[in-house]
Amino acid sequence: HFNWVTLHSLSIVDHSRFDSGFVGYSRKLAEIAGDNTTLFHYEYFNRYPVVFPVLANAFLDRFRESAEGYLLASKQIMNLVYVATLLFLYLSLRAMRFSKLVSWLSLLSVGASPLWLHYRPMFHFDQPGLLGYVLCMYGYTVLARQETSRAEQSRNSIVFLVCSAIGCLLGRSFIAVFFLA
Repeated sequence: HFNWVTLHSLSIVDHSRFDSGFVGYSRKLAEIAGDNTTLFHYEYFNRYPVVFPVLANAFLDRFRESAEGYLLASKQIMNLVYVATLLFLYLSLRAMRFSKLVSWLSLLSVGASPLWLHYRPMFHFDQPGLLGYVLCMYGYTVLARQETSRAEQSRNSIVFLVCSAIGCLLGRSFIAVFFLA
């Protein structure tokens, strides 16, 4: 499962290009019809927003010469997504006025859990989706703070809108949109 999901997701990322309308797919099957025309059937389209696969594809293009380098680079992308998720989770807890100690302990208990650590280096689309959800949560917690100055309220609204837009574009946007509603 671990390797299959990684290779399957990387295939979707590899096909997230301009010529396919940035919609990745894992397999392209050809069929020759009775009139000798070739029909193509695409299987397993990317069901997530195209931002993450397109950006990952642009980055991974630099490593196409070496399979080892390509897989290592894909794992490093997921490590960055993992660290960014933990960072915004910590910032969300602090924005909710939890103490630094409680925020760090919560972060360590979640970030060091076997489930998170097992799937951390696996290239898949759920981890960017989780990052998007945490970004939306952070934006909401910043917006919900009761600040007194007009400038702080304006800044918090901008942080909320930016985090919400990026969060919804990273993946699982339908969950993020329901969370924001």
